[in-house]
Amino acid sequence: MPRMETLDLRSAAKNFSWLLGDKIFRFVVTAGVNAVLARKLGTENWGTLAYTTSLLALFGFLAMLGIDQWVVAKLISNPKTRDRTLTAVAVIRLTGAAIAIGAALLWSGVSTNDRSLLLFGIWGVLGTALDFPDLYFQSQNKSKYSVFSKGIAFSIANALRIAGVFLGASLGFYVAIVAVEAIVTGSLQLFLLKTKTRERPNFSHIRNDTIQLAKQSWPLGLSSLLVLSYSKLDLILINSLGSPNETGIYAAGSKILEYLGVFPSIFSISILPLIFSVFRNHEAGSQKERERVSMAIGVANILAWIIPIAMYALAPWIITLLYGTAFREAVSILRTIVWIFPLTLFGVVRQGFLLLNEKLSICIALEALTLALLVGFNYLLIPKHGAQGSATALLLTSLMVNIAAIVVSKSVRNIAKFYIKSIWSCRRFRLTNIKRCVESLGIFKPH
Repeated sequence: MPRMETLDLRSAAKNFSWLLGDKIFRFVVTAGVNAVLARKLGTENWGTLAYTTSLLALFGFLAMLGIDQWVVAKLISNPKTRDRTLTAVAVIRLTGAAIAIGAALLWSGVSTNDRSLLLFGIWGVLGTALDFPDLYFQSQNKSKYSVFSKGIAFSIANALRIAGVFLGASLGFYVAIVAVEAIVTGSLQLFLLKTKTRERPNFSHIRNDTIQLAKQSWPLGLSSLLVLSYSKLDLILINSLGSPNETGIYAAGSKILEYLGVFPSIFSISILPLIFSVFRNHEAGSQKERERVSMAIGVANILAWIIPIAMYALAPWIITLLYGTAFREAVSILRTIVWIFPLTLFGVVRQGFLLLNEKLSICIALEALTLALLVGFNYLLIPKHGAQGSATALLLTSLMVNIAAIVVSKSVRNIAKFYIKSIWSCRRFRLTNIKRCVESLGIFKPH
């Protein structure tokens, strides 16, 4: 992992506020549009659409290669070579996009059931490949530019979805919108990189830069591939072992968890760079800074337990409000998988610390174990319990992997101790302590 420069907590907080605003906006709009779309399509067609988009996400990974965290770290630590790094990333991503398109065409030739829908959406990987300026904006804590470009593309895509509902569009139309959104996002990101920064393509050492970047980052890319595989595999397995109707029921419940999952991702983008900075460079991080980062993690963890408790109680009302009575079986799905939320947050902290200490082999081993357990549990439970079986498989897998990591790895045990200590730092819920916790995130400024 490249050496990190010290990052400012206030700039991270500003970055956090942009990301939080964007995610809240997306949460509200996506929930509303998906509710209308699911009611219009019904459980079976909604399941087919969810299955197809999951397949597209797996192919789209080849255009991203899962090296985002590594690239962000490299951009922060080596500012003089940012132009060369960005150029190498662009070449790697475009190569991956070409491979993804070829793989999707090959898959559509083998699986005739997926052919037409895949051909509508696979071209979106080109937009995914062009989205690399987002990594630069992350490294500079300037996510407002990414929020702007993604927000415009997101708005256009959802306007088209609503128009499709009124026009009675086919499933292919909705799949094509996924490609349109990705291409618009990538194009706007490139435009903003050109107009708002001084970074320009640098092909002077492109061959060596590309090979070096690929060699250095492949373990993290493999780890990310495993993560994406098991995050999308449940819908694919339900559709294969069960039915599109079961897939639709599961998608209704899991989509809500997906909406909530944006908060760990915000945490990862905004807080993990601070962890890298404060804890890796001992001379750069004072005890006070360490305590503030610890308290920030504690605040996030407390929220990670409050949210699933509330969601469990409100699940029947939420499912009925969003999707209608046709999806009422999704209540049990939501009540099961919502408990993954705090486990996911711990996973984010765990991975951050392992990367910080260059324990990539442990990361890869844990993700491989996750994938193996998830596939095994799904094959055992889906034939007997359908969508509920897959939800149970996901929860059991997440729990067992975290326990296994703590038992086997001393590094992870140290992470768990820090994690628990961070919760303890916010143990008193008096007004002054709540104020301190909020201040730790840099959002509230004391007078």
